[in-house]
Amino acid sequence: MPAGVARLAWRDAWDSGPAMEQLRFAGRKLVEWRDFPALWRREEFDRAGAVDQLLTDVAELEAMAAKCRRANDNLVISLRPLQQLLTWLGRGDGVRRKDSNALESLLLETASRFET
Repeated sequence: MPAGVARLAWRDAWDSGPAMEQLRFAGRKLVEWRDFPALWRREEFDRAGAVDQLLTDVAELEAMAAKCRRANDNLVISLRPLQQLLTWLGRGDGVRRKDSNALESLLLETASRFET
């Protein structure tokens, strides 16, 4: 299975649309970007390293929020999705941290909870 389709399969777990519809949408967006005559190039990107760094950042932020003395503090309440993500990861046997598609999807889902 192509990497992009595998990632899309994980995102379907929290996205409301059917997978084929999401794939068609992604294809249309790619065609929109492809309206220039230059060759398409793929920049090198350390996806696994970026995901690991984001997880480290999430853990640090959640640790800071956990030190708050007031459980009903608005910032602590708003950061609960981070704690839920880390709890989900902690319940696994380490396999969850190795599935980069799942991690990317969960990080995107968690980030979407903070968008207004």
